[in-house]
Amino acid sequence: MSGEDALLPPWANRQQDVSPPEDWQQVPLATIADIRFSSVDKKSYAGEKPVRLCNYTDVYNNDYIFGDEDFMSATASDSEIARFSVQPGDVIITKDSETPDDIGIPVVIEASSPDLLCGYHLALIRPNQNRVDSIFLAKQLAHERLSRYFARLANGLTRYGLPTVAVENVPVWVPLLGEQQSVAGILRGIDESIAKTESLIHKLKAIKQGLMHDLLTCGLDDNGQLRDSERHPEHFKESPLGLVPRDWTIKPLSDLTDVDRGKFMHRPRNDPRFYGGEHPFVQTGDVAAADGRVLNSFSQTLNARGAIVSQEFPEGTIAITIAANIADTAILGRPMYFPDSIVGAVVKPPNAIRYIELRIRYRKKWLSAQAPQSAQKNINLETLRPLLLPVPNPEEQLKIAEIYDRLDSRIQSEEAYHSKLKAIKKGLMQDLLTGRVRVKDPLEEGD
Repeated sequence: MSGEDALLPPWANRQQDVSPPEDWQQVPLATIADIRFSSVDKKSYAGEKPVRLCNYTDVYNNDYIFGDEDFMSATASDSEIARFSVQPGDVIITKDSETPDDIGIPVVIEASSPDLLCGYHLALIRPNQNRVDSIFLAKQLAHERLSRYFARLANGLTRYGLPTVAVENVPVWVPLLGEQQSVAGILRGIDESIAKTESLIHKLKAIKQGLMHDLLTCGLDDNGQLRDSERHPEHFKESPLGLVPRDWTIKPLSDLTDVDRGKFMHRPRNDPRFYGGEHPFVQTGDVAAADGRVLNSFSQTLNARGAIVSQEFPEGTIAITIAANIADTAILGRPMYFPDSIVGAVVKPPNAIRYIELRIRYRKKWLSAQAPQSAQKNINLETLRPLLLPVPNPEEQLKIAEIYDRLDSRIQSEEAYHSKLKAIKKGLMQDLLTGRVRVKDPLEEGD
């Protein structure tokens, strides 16, 4: 055992369940990289030079830093600039956090500039490029084998941190450099696919938000085109809700739906005798997570006894939260039971369920403002039933709903693809970073 290893607690040196391939080395991080714990805080001081700081969130939220991100401005001394300026190929990890699970999170510096410094609560790792590939090293540090290592060695009660010796002795598995680079190329490729998909989802969501506003304020004319209030003001009229298309009417929610509150009459509510059956029992968190979409999942179930003290709502009901999170919505994909923190709105034909859901969600901010400022915000049926909504004819409602659903279906498809890519990445990391699946050095393939 080395002198540095001897400084670690005995349990920190236990062998993992797996070992590297015979032709891979296991080496302490300090033997293949220069490690520097940053002391550059976020404050600005007179007499120091202006710099930009790569901070904790910049590392935690990214796989790569390209140098043009919106970094925080601060100042640093000449010695800090000399020691903690980041360079392409550097790897930075989180060394302090509120939970031990968030320690050791890496990012790779792809591009930088002389004024970009590694900030406080981070460790700057500069790999020996003749021994280890930067991306391969970062992926090794992110692997669950080393995540467990970091979590075990993190010290603290309300805030956790890694001691210097723990970082220096991180047991890195190192194949030949060519194999590292091949593995890094594969993982970088999947990272790029994930990033492109995330960017597309972000753009589609922005489009959806704008489209939702346009559809619910202008609606569609007989040709299926958005009405234009500036070019054709004669097609609009003033209403209690502002300017709306001329042929729309203003109606309370109670005219469009049957509105009833969920219930669970037994106290205490957590009595286990009422749970664990076949009846879905939706919670406010389930509705919030659905974000207006069709809800088929649920976090709790009721048995026959629980169903008696609750209330079932049919498929197609619009679930509306009225406590804590106000006016989060979802459309039931199957019959479900609600507690009294959720209201069910059963849409009356011939109105379109999706259109009415969109209308309720569009009034979320207003509804939230009606909640008393108490320990937990809440509204009641007296607020929801008279809620005024602009209503076009059923045909236009359906057209608006179909346009929205098509775009949201595209977003859901991209989100599913994003989840698939992340699952593929997880499998690749497990296979390639442990040597379970080998990738040949390109130079060896050419021999």
